[in-house]
Amino acid sequence: MGWIYKNYIRPELFKLDPEFAHHLCLKGAALTQKAPWLLSWSHSLNCVEDPRLNIQLGPLKFSNPLGLAAGLDKNGVAPQLWSALGFGSMEIGSVSADPSTGNDVRPRLFRLPQDEAIVVYYGVPNEGAVVIAERMRTANCSNHSNSLDYNKAKVGINFVETHRNHSSKVDLISKTESLNEELVRAMRNFLGDISDFWTLNANCPNTGAGASNLTEPGALRSLLDKMSDQIGAANIPPLLIKQTIEKNPALAHQWIELALEYPFILGFSFNLPPGIPYSLKTPKEKYQHLPGTLTGAPIRRRINQAMKVWSKELENTRLGLVVAGGVNSAETLYEKILLGASVTQIYTGLVYHGPGIVKSSLSGLLGLLEEDGFQNAQQAVGKWREFPHRITQ
Repeated sequence: MGWIYKNYIRPELFKLDPEFAHHLCLKGAALTQKAPWLLSWSHSLNCVEDPRLNIQLGPLKFSNPLGLAAGLDKNGVAPQLWSALGFGSMEIGSVSADPSTGNDVRPRLFRLPQDEAIVVYYGVPNEGAVVIAERMRTANCSNHSNSLDYNKAKVGINFVETHRNHSSKVDLISKTESLNEELVRAMRNFLGDISDFWTLNANCPNTGAGASNLTEPGALRSLLDKMSDQIGAANIPPLLIKQTIEKNPALAHQWIELALEYPFILGFSFNLPPGIPYSLKTPKEKYQHLPGTLTGAPIRRRINQAMKVWSKELENTRLGLVVAGGVNSAETLYEKILLGASVTQIYTGLVYHGPGIVKSSLSGLLGLLEEDGFQNAQQAVGKWREFPHRITQ
C-alpha cells in the first residue's frame, strides 16, 4: 500500500494546492466512513492487532501507541476511518467554542518535500464546538458505545480559544467572554461518551505569535479551577496540557508540580514555537518568507532534546507524555517511546507516506521491541538511556 501511495497517489496530490489537497482527502475520508464495507476492508488491510502493542496511560488503555495528531481532522469528519486505518487514538480539532475561518492569508499551507516537512499557518479554522460535538455524537465513534471491532481508537478533543479575526464567525456576546468562560463553554458540548480524553491547546503556534495567557502558571491554574467548579472534576475526561516545548528542567518541573494538583490531568503534549528555526535541505529562499510553523522530520531532534528533560522530571509521577514530531517509520516511533512517550502522534508523516505508514510502523515496532528484549511496548517507555543508539542526536 505504501508503494502505491508513494508512486501513484502522492505525486498527483502534490500537484494540487496543499490546502485543497487536504480538503479533498478529508472529503474522501468522510465518504469512506459512510460505507461499512469500506471500513471493514480498511480494518482488515491496515490494522495490527497484538496485545504487545497495548499501552496504559492513567485510566486509558490504548490498543497501540500510534495516534493521529490534531490538525488533520479539525472538524471530526472521519473518526471511524482513522480507527479502521489502525490508529490507537486520534485528536479531533483544534476545536473552539465559536466557528472560525482561521488566518485570512492565502496560501497558508506549504510543502517542503526535500525535508519531508510542512509549514502550517492555518490558524484554527473549525466549525465550532456545537457542530463538531453533534457530528461526533451522530458518528457514535466513541468506544464506550460502539461495539464494532474496527472502532477501538481512543478519541481526543483538542480545545483552543477562538481565533478572532475579521472573518471569524464570533457573536458579540462571546467577544466579551473571558478566555476561561469561552473554553469551558466549548468543553461542555463534549461531556459524556463523545470522547475519551481532552487536550487543552494552551498556545497554538500559528495563530498570531503563538502567545497565550495560559502559558503563565497562574492563568492556567485559574482555568483548571473554573473547569473543576463549573464542569465538575469528576466529569472531566483525562486531560493533556499542550504547551510550547520547554527544555529548561526547572520550568518543566514547575508545570508538572501544578498539574499534579489536579487528578484529572493525564500529562503533557508539546507545541512548537512559530517560525522555521532549523537547518533545512530546502534552499532558504524557498521558505524564509513563509509564515507559520514547521512540522515533520526536521523537528525530530528538537523534540527529542525536550523529551529527555521532561521524561526525567516525570519519573515516579502518574503523568505521561503524548508527543508528535518527525515520526515517519517504525524506528522514529520506537525512538519516541524510548524517550518517554506513551502515545506518539503522526500528521506530516501520513502526508508523505500515506495510510500504510500505520501498519508498517506498528509491525516494525514489534520487531524492534523483540530485538531489544522487551515483551511489550509498555516496558520500553522511557528506557532511552539503555538504548542511546536508537535516538536521533
